[in-house]
Parts: sequence; C-alpha cells; structure tokens
Amino acid sequence: MNPIDQAQAADLVSERILLRRFVESDAAFVLEMHSNPDLIRFIPSAAMTTLPQASAWLAQNAEEVPARGWRWWCISLHDGTPIGAGVLKPLPISAGREAEVRDEFEVGWRLHPDHTGHGYATEAGRLLLTIGHASGLDKLLAVVKSDNHASRAICRRIGMEHLGLSRDYYDEAMEVFAHRKPAEALPVKTLSARRDHGLM
Repeated sequence: MNPIDQAQAADLVSERILLRRFVESDAAFVLEMHSNPDLIRFIPSAAMTTLPQASAWLAQNAEEVPARGWRWWCISLHDGTPIGAGVLKPLPISAGREAEVRDEFEVGWRLHPDHTGHGYATEAGRLLLTIGHASGLDKLLAVVKSDNHASRAICRRIGMEHLGLSRDYYDEAMEVFAHRKPAEALPVKTLSARRDHGLM
C-alpha cells in the first residue's frame, strides 16, 4: 500500500470486506460501477459516462466532513480491491414535506456488477449501521424502489423493519426501512482491526 493509500486506513472491517475512504485511483472503478444498467435502472441520477464525472464525484465526496462517518465509503476486499460503495448521510426530504418530516439519516449501498450475489452488500449494510449508531444516531433509514427486490431483501437481512411506502424522501414513492440502535452498542473494530490488516 503506497503512502497516500496508507493515510486512508480502513475504518471498519468485517469477515470479508472493509470500508475505506475513496482515493483518486478509484476513479475508473467508480465509472464502471455507475455505468451499470442495473444500477441506473433504479437510480437514474447515478449514471456516469466519463472519467471526469467519476473524478468529480470523488472530489465532491472528499470535501464532505467525515468526522462522524457521514459520507460515501468504498466497499473493498481485505486487500483493498474496490467492489462497491456504501453511504451514511442525511436523507433528502421531498419538496413541500420539510415542515412535516423530521431530519433522518440513511444507509445505502451499491456494488460493481462483478461482485453481486456474494453477500457483500449485506456485510456492508451491517457495517454502515455500526457506523451510524456509533456516531450517536438512534435510528437509521434505508429507502428503496418498490421493484428493487434485492435491496429490500438486504434491508430485512440486516435487521431493518419495513415501515411501508412513503413519498417523504427523494420526491418519489419509496419503500422505507428503519433500524433502531440496540440496547447494547454494536461492536466497532478499531485499532486492533486496522493492525490485523496492516493498516497501521
């Protein structure tokens, strides 16, 4: 791992994956992932067609304040190979609903098509819940298109409760899932996990 990547040490590690900060060298991967028709079908606004678009996305993400883990994370294998992206961030409230809907935070995930079907998104979802609850958020939401059956299944596998269909977010009808902080805090692998994986 070069000195630049060493500075972006992983923040959380599970059995097969880790969440790390994105770096400039991930641009080609980001472009491939956001060119996937299966992703664009459910999230048209995520579509990318050029490397400068991917670089701009990385630059924008780097500017966000990561103090509490609220950002886009690179889902990687333990050797650092990127396989997807996960997010913990404020949930956009639909226009006209601001006075009625309280501020909420969402978790989300997307994988490169070469790495779907192996349970990586489920592992990433659990890590994102860990980050969110460890940052002090008692409740986390996930919003999913009704016909995105794979993501709905992931929400259930990671222990999220289906609250139903709502137009409160993203200016469209979405299935909303919620996860509340357990009575005992979820374990966070910190310094020991980083040392185990040569990240310190």
